[in-house]
Amino acid sequence: MSHDLTIHNGVARFADNERSGPAWHKLCKQVLNGQNATEAWERIGNGITYHKLPLGVQGKSGYCPFPGYYGMCSIVAGHHDGGEVVNGHTLYSLGTVHDSYVPLFAPEAVQVIDRATNGMAVDTLGLLGKSGHTLFCSLALPHFDVAGDAIAGYLNIGAPMNGTDAVWSRTGVVRMVCANTMVLAMSEHTDHAFSSRHYGKIAERLEKWLRTILDSQGHVLETIKEACTLLAMSSCSEATLKNGVLSTVYPYPTRPEQEALIEPWEKACLKLAERRTVVSHLFESSPTQTTATTGTLWGAYQSVVEYEDYYRPHATAMSKVFGMGKERKEAAFSACMSLV
Repeated sequence: MSHDLTIHNGVARFADNERSGPAWHKLCKQVLNGQNATEAWERIGNGITYHKLPLGVQGKSGYCPFPGYYGMCSIVAGHHDGGEVVNGHTLYSLGTVHDSYVPLFAPEAVQVIDRATNGMAVDTLGLLGKSGHTLFCSLALPHFDVAGDAIAGYLNIGAPMNGTDAVWSRTGVVRMVCANTMVLAMSEHTDHAFSSRHYGKIAERLEKWLRTILDSQGHVLETIKEACTLLAMSSCSEATLKNGVLSTVYPYPTRPEQEALIEPWEKACLKLAERRTVVSHLFESSPTQTTATTGTLWGAYQSVVEYEDYYRPHATAMSKVFGMGKERKEAAFSACMSLV
């Protein structure tokens, strides 16, 4: 997981449980041992509230409401960039919903997580974005071994609060030697999305769904372990890394015909070439290199992950967890599996 999932000008804030040593992202604020989601939320939720407010517009002739429509918003104490300052605090718009929509904001979501897990201690609980638009939670799963590399399992849960995106859960594993997050490209086994009409009893349905996901985690981890072990047993040459992995993860765009587009194309190719060079260097001599990663497809995959999570300039937490960084890690895993 990325190093910067902590408080940086309000961009992200985290509560991290230290049940068995620091969690995978290392730099988050440590909280009391054994805290469940609700208890952790009490530590990070100070200064932010969520609301479903009626929509309208203030005109010359007075206020004109929009019947049946409401705005989902968060209000963060103090002045912050990107939002509207109201009474000394900052209001962020999260989305628009119909009047019958029942929101599931962070304070309610953490209670659902605790009921579904019977109060299981969380390793990470946090909010992404200045607006706190997405609740992020990770729960520790059993550890296992891949060719000598110690691997820890996690069930990650994301709960967007914009009225449109579904709640999701993803089974991920972490290579403990360097705390890399591995968002595996095995959607049929590891990715799940909860999409349901928010018209009442939404919390009950989400709780039942999460219980089902938790019950399946033993099989999921076995599937992941088999895939990771297969990569660790498969050799990978520099040529294979270049032509079979990097060409897929960082493909060069087609040269444009328009003369005006040549210079931007060249800059894009140069940037991609620099990324390939760094990943190749990590493959050859990463400071976290082990027997399992040396000259293997496991090492090729880990090199991409290590670059995306720790070395890519200006990479945001959003990119690493939800965006292009996540997609490139998934593409690397798929590329490596296709070469076995």
